[in-house]
Amino acid sequence: MALRDPAEAAREQLAASRQRALEQAQQHRNEVYSQQPQLYQIDREIARRGMEIASSAMASDAQEQIERLQQEITGLQQEKLHILAQLGLPENYLEPPFSCPICQDTGFARGHRCQCWQKLYRRQAGKNLPGGGQIYQFDNFQLDYYPQSDDKGGNPRRTMEHILMKCMEYAEMVGRGEDPGSLLFCGKTGLGKTHLALAIAGRVAERGLLAAYTSAQSAVDHYERTRFNRSPSREDWDFLSAVEKADLLVIDDLGSEFNTAFTQSVLYNIINDRMMNGAATIITTNLEPAKLTSQYEQRIASRILCGYTSLVFAGRDIRMMKRMEGK
Repeated sequence: MALRDPAEAAREQLAASRQRALEQAQQHRNEVYSQQPQLYQIDREIARRGMEIASSAMASDAQEQIERLQQEITGLQQEKLHILAQLGLPENYLEPPFSCPICQDTGFARGHRCQCWQKLYRRQAGKNLPGGGQIYQFDNFQLDYYPQSDDKGGNPRRTMEHILMKCMEYAEMVGRGEDPGSLLFCGKTGLGKTHLALAIAGRVAERGLLAAYTSAQSAVDHYERTRFNRSPSREDWDFLSAVEKADLLVIDDLGSEFNTAFTQSVLYNIINDRMMNGAATIITTNLEPAKLTSQYEQRIASRILCGYTSLVFAGRDIRMMKRMEGK
């Protein structure tokens, strides 16, 4: 899936919105000025007096001059509104219809990021995740599907309650200034590993941080296209940027990728670089921890098994159970 830097996407959306508003305002002005040239002269006089206010700030009688100019501007604006009303046009017809009147689609208000920018940022951050960051959440993770006992004498539900709490705590730790460490989700297919990994990523994205998701094979494919010049797309380059910058990276289904020397090199570099930078990473795999050492080079297996906190999922295949229930 496409991976975009939320900040870049927010800037682009606001810039496009601002440009549309400015172009629409100019189109309206051209239209009205041709019908009423007097309005053009009024706008020029308003602009001229505005410049005079700025230049008269250092004059000895600055206050008197500024008050006079402001009164003249008010009079011109009233005349302008009267003409617009005669034409049957709204008062703001000649003004740019910015989507955010607070920052006028610049993204900044009073020297700080505007709320509209934050909203766009969070929306784009969620788009980086499957389901837009809305489908896989902690609230809809159903513990009822996990039995309270199994044939090994364990209690899968209690195990998963513990894992759920750990995941919720971890989601709040990411991006707080300290290295939260990384997580390894192990267990058979259909036990909720991807769901909880994406629930964490969604919560991180809601806080305005960059969370990125990829399967292990997709990660390798992105690197392969950029490394060997096989028509890399913007998505490929965005992914490489996300690997470096993401506050949280989810690598799903480790062990299902096509195993080559290049694959091992890519995975090692991602895992090692993020570990060295103290960047949070979640890896999910159907492999048991002990089998990682047989499928991957020692340098990869060692970093995962020694540098990640392992959470071993328990229970039965939930996807199969839901399918049997017709859900």
